[in-house]
Amino acid sequence: MVKFYTKQIQVILTFVFILFSLQSKAQLMPMEIIHYSGSPNEVTNMVILGDGYTAAQQDKFINDAKNATAGMLEQMPWRNYRNAINVYAIKVVSNVSGAAMNPNNLIDNYFGSSYWSHNIERLLVAWRSIKILSVLFYNTPFYDIGVLVVNDSKYGGSGGTFAVFSTHSSAAEIMIHELGHTYGDLGDEYWAGPQYARERHNMTQDANPLTNKWRSFLNRNGIGIYPHAESPTWHRPHQNCKMRFLGRNFCDVCSHHLEARLKFLSTPEAPARPIVLFGANKLEVKSLEKVKFFDLSTHNPTSWEWTFEGGTPEKSNQKNPEVSYRFGGKYKVILKAKNSSGENVFSREEFINVIGPAADLTPPVIVTKNVKIELDENGEAIVCAEDIDDGTYDDVELVEISISKEKFTCEDMGNNKVIFKAIDSSGNEAEAEVIVTVDDIIKPTIKAKNVEIFLDSDGFGTLNPEDVDDGSFDNCEITEMKLSKTEFGRGDVGENKVIFTIKDSCSNSVSVEVTVTVNIILSAEKGEISESLKFYPNPANDIVFIEYLKFIDPLLESIEIIDINGRILNEIRAFERNGNVIPIEVKELQSGQYFIRLNAQKSVKILRFGIVR
Repeated sequence: MVKFYTKQIQVILTFVFILFSLQSKAQLMPMEIIHYSGSPNEVTNMVILGDGYTAAQQDKFINDAKNATAGMLEQMPWRNYRNAINVYAIKVVSNVSGAAMNPNNLIDNYFGSSYWSHNIERLLVAWRSIKILSVLFYNTPFYDIGVLVVNDSKYGGSGGTFAVFSTHSSAAEIMIHELGHTYGDLGDEYWAGPQYARERHNMTQDANPLTNKWRSFLNRNGIGIYPHAESPTWHRPHQNCKMRFLGRNFCDVCSHHLEARLKFLSTPEAPARPIVLFGANKLEVKSLEKVKFFDLSTHNPTSWEWTFEGGTPEKSNQKNPEVSYRFGGKYKVILKAKNSSGENVFSREEFINVIGPAADLTPPVIVTKNVKIELDENGEAIVCAEDIDDGTYDDVELVEISISKEKFTCEDMGNNKVIFKAIDSSGNEAEAEVIVTVDDIIKPTIKAKNVEIFLDSDGFGTLNPEDVDDGSFDNCEITEMKLSKTEFGRGDVGENKVIFTIKDSCSNSVSVEVTVTVNIILSAEKGEISESLKFYPNPANDIVFIEYLKFIDPLLESIEIIDINGRILNEIRAFERNGNVIPIEVKELQSGQYFIRLNAQKSVKILRFGIVR
């Protein structure tokens, strides 16, 4: 029997995978061999990936992977196949530790693992599954089982394309249960909900012992046809299986299907030339740091010829050699593997990145100072690393200093924490936190205009700052505008000096004096002059005319001449009528503004005019 992947890998590896490897180094990652039994084409290959493990937590990842593997190989049916299983661990670095608590708000872990998937708290799912496939195919294209351990102690896991489990105290049990889903295509034997109910190896609606799919196991070791209490039309084969409760053994039905899968993938193949592949426990190292290389070739090579560009040694015939590099750079690795059927060669360009030289392992010594900067007229300020540096040095050569933030705006007002970093010629880095205080001392630019207001019929008037403002602006934001006086009455008629003040977000303020001219508008029926009359000339000299377009209002009782302060200067009850025109003498009035009020029985009309002499 031939493993499925070998039919594909001879095409994929020799044609596609090598091409991908040459074109993209981003997906290549360091790895470790946790448990090794034989050539990948003759055993079941489990690959464990980590999510939510930062660069500093990779040792923890390897330890977690080892513990989970040990727990799995202690239990049946895995224990019977411990010599037919390979377990690899690929070191995947996440920017943040742990898992998200909302799949709609993922954190910056590598594979997007999150609890509360599909609104189930403990359902821990890796939402960036394409990345999982990519990492597996670039690093271990021969994998049979993909497993993801998430660096979070909260209980959770899931099955599916990949088995996912957390680092909860029951991690190994969770992993084995989830492998039942992923590897054995088994269903949960607790009731997970109608959305998960379908015909599986260990789940059926067939309650007939003559036709039931596990009929050959019935009445032995607790195997029966047990209905789910929550949905009695669905049945499970056992009441105490690991697919129902953690800490139990798999029932005979589940064990049978897992063993069949393990046996299928652990059947030796016909001899063939090796398909060559390799990995390493580190892809980026410091000078003289050792790298462990792993032969991942198929079909049991009997000899190996390694070539390590820039390495010590430069060549090796060991299966899994250790190599160190002295000088900085990116180096190529080549492996030729042979067996009785022939040989093949595989290489990776720039596979190992060495940070050197060896003589300098000491990071720079950082000396910095906190700084205060002021925003310019555009609300911006720039600070450079040189402004913060106060004598940083290195024992060999300082090649770069930088800061995490250089440009500041109004939104950064106050104290800001900035990371100052220094790098020497050997790639050693050091960093420190400094405070950049952002201030704004530029006062707003005030623009104002003199205004004229009219008192209402009750003798009151109000003024808002916006009425006076004529386009004031600030480099950040004007937060307050106010006037020294906003309410006016008859006692304020005439010109008033009012202070207009504006303030910005940093409490910088500026003021200007404006003139507010208060006028009185005496009451009228609708506050409007009727379209039925004309008033001329305006401005006038000695006489003005009030002309009604049709006829003089028969209800007109008196005409009043009023000054700008509301004083009645003259009241005329007997007025001359020339057809539909009323002439009124005003030669006694001085230059200025006046009102004529037409008082009728049912209305009042106001006419404003000026005298110019």
